[in-house]
Amino acid sequence: MRINLDSLKANLPAPEGYQQGYTPGLFRAIEAAHHNSNSEKVDWSSFTLSEAEQALEHAMNYVDAEYTEYELDADEFPNEGNAIHEYLHNTEVIYAIKHSVPEKQTENVEFF
Repeated sequence: MRINLDSLKANLPAPEGYQQGYTPGLFRAIEAAHHNSNSEKVDWSSFTLSEAEQALEHAMNYVDAEYTEYELDADEFPNEGNAIHEYLHNTEVIYAIKHSVPEKQTENVEFF
């Protein structure tokens, strides 16, 4: 199975303004905190101190619910724009894609 990255990129929604501030280092800091409990296994050169601080700020502002019915209108989501929230959703989607079984697994099958 091949993934056509050009086709995938063309089908992605336009990024919102808050997504422009996301850097690869921010997500590497989030990933390091999410998956590692031993600091020796962390690639410390993959993110800066500023990105680690930004990841901590996102973690401190993360709400453990998609929305709260009593406090917010149905159109408001407390985690919108939160990098932790984006990371968790994207990790879940990537896991689902990797573990899905297409009908025919051949080199000619194009995922996107």
